[in-house]
Amino acid sequence: STDSSGNTATSMRQLCVYDQAKPQIQVEKDLTGTAKPNDKLTIPAASATDNETVTMELFVIYPSGQMRMLQKGESIAQQTFQVTELGNYCFRIVATDASGNSTMTDLNVCVTADGGK
Repeated sequence: STDSSGNTATSMRQLCVYDQAKPQIQVEKDLTGTAKPNDKLTIPAASATDNETVTMELFVIYPSGQMRMLQKGESIAQQTFQVTELGNYCFRIVATDASGNSTMTDLNVCVTADGGK
């Protein structure tokens, strides 16, 4: 703007938009809650929706507490996994968007000598 003396001034505003929306995970089907040693489980496929690009990861947490990544990509493909130890297995699906927002869901299976029967 210019005043009556010819002086000019400008004003700037900086607008920052932050994405705080977490991705939403969709798992194709549930996972059986019990199994016995050496059973092969079918880990279901999963995808995520968000307003940005999403990276998904699938981890297994063994009864011993050890954690290992099974998959990483834009989605999780169905896969088989053989359980060998007695105890609780957790299959953790994590979705993270380009802004760093993340969400997770757990699929749990208890491995017993008799498969829960």
